[in-house]
Amino acid sequence: MTTATLPHLLEAPDAMIVFGTEGKINWANPAAASLFGYSAKSFADVTMDALVPERLRSVHQGHHDRYKDQPHAAFMGERPGDLVALRSDGSEFLAEISLSPVGTGKEFSVLAIVRDISLRRAKEIDDRSIRLALDSVAEAVFMFDSETFGLWYTNRAAQEQIGRPSVELSSGLSFLDVSQPTGAVPLLEMLELLRSGERAVVTYDAIHHGPGVPRTEVEVLVERVDGIAFGRGSLIALARRTAERKRQQHEMAREVERRNAREAQLGLAQERERIARRLQDSVIQRLFAAGIRLQAAGSDPKRLQDAGAAAVAEIDSCIAEVRNTIFTLEDREPRRI
Repeated sequence: MTTATLPHLLEAPDAMIVFGTEGKINWANPAAASLFGYSAKSFADVTMDALVPERLRSVHQGHHDRYKDQPHAAFMGERPGDLVALRSDGSEFLAEISLSPVGTGKEFSVLAIVRDISLRRAKEIDDRSIRLALDSVAEAVFMFDSETFGLWYTNRAAQEQIGRPSVELSSGLSFLDVSQPTGAVPLLEMLELLRSGERAVVTYDAIHHGPGVPRTEVEVLVERVDGIAFGRGSLIALARRTAERKRQQHEMAREVERRNAREAQLGLAQERERIARRLQDSVIQRLFAAGIRLQAAGSDPKRLQDAGAAAVAEIDSCIAEVRNTIFTLEDREPRRI
């Protein structure tokens, strides 16, 4: 397999490596060399063992031997114990790998598609750290859907303030059910101002109550989140007992804004990963197989003619598939707030 056989693979955003049964790299695209920190020339001399941390090589060798005996399409690395890969500078990253055998017989090759999922794992850790931080603050924090007002997250202080456990709060309960303004303006009318964008923040005095807890006078600040927090469009309400001063009232909003800034930085990488997954699963494998069949035809004119006709038909089909994929992805593109 040479880079001239399927030049379109050179531009693939995912790292793609073809290696033999003995672990020698036969071909790799530029994204693979870049991911592992090598130049394209030097990467050609690298073995698969060099891409695995030394402490894990014996385990990797065992997996490799079993795969040689029973080659099959496989996906590895999506928990538990994500795979760890090694860069040329000695740094490590979490990876997920798709394996696909190419060819038949004892001398088959394996196509490995490698993705760095370190950012994804960092995002999940960041979500957990924010939730832990929320549980540690004294103010009651309510997060609810900006369209339906259905509650989907409350911290420990909020659960204690209205006497409802998190399970009950996540089962269809609306913020309208737990917060009763003491002023003349209905809560729904105030929330509509946030939802329409006419107001960025609303504040009001209210009574919070619930089963087994006394009625509590609170001051409430509700703020719209500009972006997506925890994967959904949200409003955030901070409720403090009236006796407490409004110190640190914007702390939670700043924390969520920081989370949204992180989401914006990861957005491009996540979008490219989504496109790459779709194309790899539906198109790249077929194109790769078409190239292998052309090579296998050798110099026999009849076999070349048949293989060429089949390859043209497959490429036409793949072009249509790529177009459909791009149009579908564009249709599903989330609207930026």
